[in-house]
Amino acid sequence: MQTFLISKRLLRLAPLSAALLSGVGLTHAQSMSPAQFVEACRTSPANTVVLREQTKFQTSFEGTTFQTPTGCTVVLAPGASFDLDTITMQFGGPFVVQASGSSGVVLDKATLRATSVALNLTGFEGKFQMNTARLAATTGDVAIQFGEKGFMEIKDSGRWYQPRLTARGRLSIAAGASFTGSIIQSGLQGTTGISFAFNGADSGLKIEGSDLLLTSGASNGAPYITGPFTVTGTAPKVGFEMINVNLIEATQAVTVALNGAESKLGWMQVRSQTSSRRISLTAMGEKGEVKVENALMYGLPEVVIESGAMGSVSVTNSPGSITASQLIRVRAGLGGSCSASTQGLIAPVLQVCR
Repeated sequence: MQTFLISKRLLRLAPLSAALLSGVGLTHAQSMSPAQFVEACRTSPANTVVLREQTKFQTSFEGTTFQTPTGCTVVLAPGASFDLDTITMQFGGPFVVQASGSSGVVLDKATLRATSVALNLTGFEGKFQMNTARLAATTGDVAIQFGEKGFMEIKDSGRWYQPRLTARGRLSIAAGASFTGSIIQSGLQGTTGISFAFNGADSGLKIEGSDLLLTSGASNGAPYITGPFTVTGTAPKVGFEMINVNLIEATQAVTVALNGAESKLGWMQVRSQTSSRRISLTAMGEKGEVKVENALMYGLPEVVIESGAMGSVSVTNSPGSITASQLIRVRAGLGGSCSASTQGLIAPVLQVCR
């Protein structure tokens, strides 16, 4: 395979200490091309490669492909990174990143495919960025996990007709103590569900102008599978905002549960053209805020929009509609404020601000 390598940075591999690598030996190599990198993935013990510095693989053409029938585990030392720019890499097994310290993964006009993907960016500062790129798990899950401080940016990476962050299993993103993230003008797919978990002290995620596909789609006679959409937050301060977002084939439950004090949920121009088993949008911590504007949702049997004690709820639907087969409940906790009109709320039973 011919390599079109134009990156000025060289890849250096060195063995980790026994404590980091648990006794796994590595093949020594320097000045590696992308082809040599995937070959190191194939031939190194445990298919493990160590990067000790910021490392970029880059080619002249986006479709230039380097592949191995095996998976690969990339161990990032503190300060190291794994960057792909205008290149395609394919792995016949799982692709795993184990990071420590300040390190990250960047995909820029690049494609990375593997049977499953696990990005464990759990060092002090973990970073994940996608720009006009694709990350795909062809048979399993995509799991991205951040440590104490996390940063994520996904932009200009597909829409519903061609999602670029895709999992044939579950797509899950979990944040640590402090997290900032954005998903802009992009498409995400989780065949068995999409989940976000905010577990630390202060986290924020904004999704705007994007499509979230919660199904396998019907293709090649494969079974039709759908999964839930789930957002959980135990952190004292979590800000989760969706603006102009399509939830596609969201036939399972749609659940947003922010339980930390002073959490804020924004749900603006969120559209779901299919009926969901249950829709629950809540910020139940003290002083939690829920704001819903111009949504299009169908709940079977119910739609619940709630805040906790001393919190606030605001629902505005003009245009837009919220429909449920049995019940729509909109309320704030004791001492909180509730503002909602019944216009655009359609259900046999309406419990609005009472």
